[in-house]
Amino acid sequence: MVLLLQGISLFAQKEANIWYFGDSAGLDFNTNPPTALTNSVISALEGSSSIADRNGNLLFYSDGETVWNKNHQIMTNGEGLLGSSSSPHGALIIKQPCFDSIFFIFTAGSLTSNNGVCYSIIDMRLSQQLGAVTTKNIKLVSYSLEKIAAIGHSNKKDIWISIPAYHNDIIYTFLLTHEGINKNVVFNRIGQNLEYFYTGQIKYSNDASKLAFTTYSSFGTIILDFNNSTGVLSNTRIISGYAGYGLEFSPNSQYLYVQGYKNLYQCIIPSSSTTFKNSCFKIDSLNTNWGSLQLAPDKKIYSASRDSNYLNCINYPDNNLSACGFVNKAIDLKSKLCMMGLPSFYQNSFTKITYGNLPTVNLGNDTTFCDNSTLLLKVPSNYQSYLWNDLSTADSLLVSKEGLYTVTVNDSGCMAQDEIKVSYLITPNVNLGNDTSFCEGVPFYLKATNSQTNYLWSNFSTDSIIKITQSGTYWVKAYNACGTSFDTTEIKVEACNCYIYVPNAFTPDGNGLNEVFLPVSNCKITNYQLIILNRWGVKIFESNNPNIGWNGKLNEILQSNDVYVYQIQADLIDNFIGTNKKQVSLKGNVTLLN
Repeated sequence: MVLLLQGISLFAQKEANIWYFGDSAGLDFNTNPPTALTNSVISALEGSSSIADRNGNLLFYSDGETVWNKNHQIMTNGEGLLGSSSSPHGALIIKQPCFDSIFFIFTAGSLTSNNGVCYSIIDMRLSQQLGAVTTKNIKLVSYSLEKIAAIGHSNKKDIWISIPAYHNDIIYTFLLTHEGINKNVVFNRIGQNLEYFYTGQIKYSNDASKLAFTTYSSFGTIILDFNNSTGVLSNTRIISGYAGYGLEFSPNSQYLYVQGYKNLYQCIIPSSSTTFKNSCFKIDSLNTNWGSLQLAPDKKIYSASRDSNYLNCINYPDNNLSACGFVNKAIDLKSKLCMMGLPSFYQNSFTKITYGNLPTVNLGNDTTFCDNSTLLLKVPSNYQSYLWNDLSTADSLLVSKEGLYTVTVNDSGCMAQDEIKVSYLITPNVNLGNDTSFCEGVPFYLKATNSQTNYLWSNFSTDSIIKITQSGTYWVKAYNACGTSFDTTEIKVEACNCYIYVPNAFTPDGNGLNEVFLPVSNCKITNYQLIILNRWGVKIFESNNPNIGWNGKLNEILQSNDVYVYQIQADLIDNFIGTNKKQVSLKGNVTLLN
């Protein structure tokens, strides 16, 4: 028999379920609709970022200048970051590929600060799992627009980070891997000076095929094609005539939404390298100046409304124009204020494919299997390589003996490990031994011991050992997941201290001494029978009363001096204990003298 134990790979898509933004505003997308959160300490005019664990529990959040832990306290070494809460993307949090506890915070300083874009590193294993900033303000781009965008590499592990420069036409694209920031930066010249695009949002499309960003000015919105295998941007085109700040792609990547001055637009994405007018269509008027757009885990797009206690919502952003279901004041922030910004996330937070996660292998709980079978340990077959502690390199291992088994999986350099303890479960084989007897008053036990086995005795005991005090037939059933065993035995308990004393002669001569042949016992006699035979085997006396013996006569005639044969059958019962008996069968000679 082969038992299969299947390891599983676990992924969750809830890292973007907690939002903190604006003036102490927040949303929890672990519920539907999202629940307003009022416990934030953030105060951000524009950009912020937050991150949850795989189960949607808050880890930390930041406005680009300060990092707060899940208890809304400043994280260890969490002050003095060079981002800005007045940048549209003041902070962007990304988990490092292959690590569950290491996070990069990319920060964008305001244009006037010349802080550019930096990154800091957080280790969530520190400070009692509340996290600590271990590396701070490593500069990537000295002079940049207030924009950062991130999308997954085609290898579904690494993550691209794009940063538009300032005063030239370069967009830098960095690659975050399990080793950190790759030094081979992709320099993309897009043929359009970016000096006037200093504010507004930047986003990748969910299918990773496009990058777009807005500006305050009516110059328009830039859209580029993106190759997520190489990091190269190309095919620059401009949707002109619409001053925009907020920007977001529809989940199906077919539409681009732009939030401008008191207007919300849905734009058709042009395909060729041309400046387009009349590509955007007004969806609704907004009671706000400028504000961000952000796709959410519920696949809706939320719209910031400055100095409002509400968020607007595009309920069906994959639908054309009025069918997109825009609702003003859709989400009540419970007295907290929305400002211009909403939290920034790397775009694959909202796709079905999880990028950059540590491979997860789970062999399950420690287990047992029957001694007449084997166990097949198996893990997902989509990893690059496998190594078991017996040096096997397959995605499964056939186990035939107990022990501790460990597997390490490799997913393009990301390693994960799990172990399982395997024990044998022995098939029951109970044996109570031959029928037997023992003396009354002496402890006697029946044992049926097998490890990891259940028992049921004839006296309804479920212990592995029972004490015997009475004669009888005893049975036990031993059973576990591997089978059942049954045995029975006959036990006799004897009164071993009981005896019958038989004289070897008697003298029925009338003198009153030793006149009768009468066996005696130190115990109570039951089922008694005494028979006397002469030398020719003729029965001359019989008694069933232990108090009546032979007086030497037959038919009132005293027999001659001779040697006679006696036979005695009796059950003896101890006078004090009185529960068990001793069966006696005696045969011998007695001499009659007169």
